[in-house]
Amino acid sequence: VELARERYCMALEALERLSHRCPDLYEVAFVGQQAARVRLRDGPQAALYEARQGNFLDRITQEEVSAASLIFLQVVLPQTVWPGLRKFLEFSRPGCRILSYEDLRKIWKGCGMFPFRDIGSPLLACSWAPEGGHRFHCYERLDMEEERQLLARFGVA
Repeated sequence: VELARERYCMALEALERLSHRCPDLYEVAFVGQQAARVRLRDGPQAALYEARQGNFLDRITQEEVSAASLIFLQVVLPQTVWPGLRKFLEFSRPGCRILSYEDLRKIWKGCGMFPFRDIGSPLLACSWAPEGGHRFHCYERLDMEEERQLLARFGVA
């Protein structure tokens, strides 16, 4: 989901180029003012890429978050939206992986049990740091019921 209209339009153009360059592999399944979808021909029904324009905290449903196996959060998030982000990510399912610009531990500090396991912090090349890269944070969603049972077994509250 892209908040800026200009970058959303760039994503639409890229999707159209992809489907024109590889028409035997990809097809544009839907294009609208605030959403576009490209799907893999002859692939699994779920093999698709969808671009949306707007605020991802508003544009993505709870069901979509809970169905995700991978979430990219390549965005700076002001403190005012941290409560909304925590609520959003609470719907992620155990095993879901997250690549985040922000350190989620900082966002969760003082707000209860951190529901993710750190799985790395790679330096990744990006538009604002193509040479040296930027430090991203990778997490995997824990099964919180399993974590509570494990802590209870060892007498930790």
